[in-house]
Amino acid sequence: MKKFVVVLLLCAVLAVRPAMGFTLTDTFGAHVLTASADNTLNAVYFEVDVKVDGCAAGQYLQLLGHSTDTPTNQTQIRSTFALLLAARLSGQTIHIIGNGDAGPTFCTIYAVELR
Repeated sequence: MKKFVVVLLLCAVLAVRPAMGFTLTDTFGAHVLTASADNTLNAVYFEVDVKVDGCAAGQYLQLLGHSTDTPTNQTQIRSTFALLLAARLSGQTIHIIGNGDAGPTFCTIYAVELR
């Protein structure tokens, strides 16, 4: 019976997920143009040289932390800023995982990886 309930809940989550509007997109081979250190407690803002999630190349991207715990969230933001700075200084490309949230001044993205 427990297995049936788990399978039923999993099916319900998978059925509802597309309706949530949270689709992830990948952008490979982006070079970091700028990385802002203005507010590294709550978010990191940066620009890349390619189009990401409907945002033009050079438009600011925003990455927010994913934790509800404030110290953990701030650590995530600071480590992402360090990754972006390393990519900028070394010329390495990054992989951006976006979530389709294109705003008028910046786009919110989900994650960044060094490639």
